[in-house]
Amino acid sequence: MTKALILVDIWDKTNDICQSNSLWWEEAEKIVRENILPVLSKARKHNWIIIHCHSELPCAPQIVPTAGEYEIPYDHHIIYHIPPDILEKISTIYFVGFALNLCITGNNCGIPRSRDMFPHKTLILLEDCTKALARDELNEAKSFEKTLNRLSLICDINLSADIVWEN
Repeated sequence: MTKALILVDIWDKTNDICQSNSLWWEEAEKIVRENILPVLSKARKHNWIIIHCHSELPCAPQIVPTAGEYEIPYDHHIIYHIPPDILEKISTIYFVGFALNLCITGNNCGIPRSRDMFPHKTLILLEDCTKALARDELNEAKSFEKTLNRLSLICDINLSADIVWEN
């Protein structure tokens, strides 16, 4: 069995959402640099299945699919783009990206749809590799907590900031 990393909407700062909220983007950019990129690098070294799911918005230039990684267009289901024999090998799926309360919960590659498609796989949201989107910091924190609570109730998802890397 193997693990998969799903990168959901890791936006480039040139899109309208990020430009209209520069503080949010600065924090998101820090999450990409300090948390997501190291996870992606290690996942690649450990031969995880890497799945890039993105909307029409430009993705961060440092999060570019490499050979052998899967790129899923916005609002498509994973099962139509990854061979069944590869999907069967996945035991655990880790999720990173933005925004927790939008794309990670609403995109067809997001957590609720993945739970529907893969009821027997372990789903893990890396809490330090995501961020909610709201008008201000207080609402963002509330939205983050509310979304985490909802996901843990309806999707049976594990929340973690730790990964056990096998040799």
